[in-house]
Amino acid sequence: MPKCEESKVSKLKGLIIKTTTKQNLAVTEESIDIPIDPTSNQTFGVAFIKMNNEENARIGAALFDNFKLTKNNIFATCLMPEFERIMQTSEEFKMPAAAADLRDLNAPILDTKRE
Repeated sequence: MPKCEESKVSKLKGLIIKTTTKQNLAVTEESIDIPIDPTSNQTFGVAFIKMNNEENARIGAALFDNFKLTKNNIFATCLMPEFERIMQTSEEFKMPAAAADLRDLNAPILDTKRE
């Protein structure tokens, strides 16, 4: 979701409702939560949408994933279990100690002496 001022939140909710209504998904304004940063009075750039069941949630996530709002604003979606897994990931990425060498996998293919 794009970060925007609190005054534009109702417009974003309207867009979500309009798009989901076209796909016969029942989403109301009360089922959409767009958190607002109290210090900047802007959204955080995320929205949480509560769906009726898991099937509708999967359809809604697929519908909005890579949805182009504008040229520069493209939605990315995930379901809550994936979101919780992402949130538990450490901020600092550490490369595994022993990374696989892909040349070892290709060695038989690259061996020109064999037929």
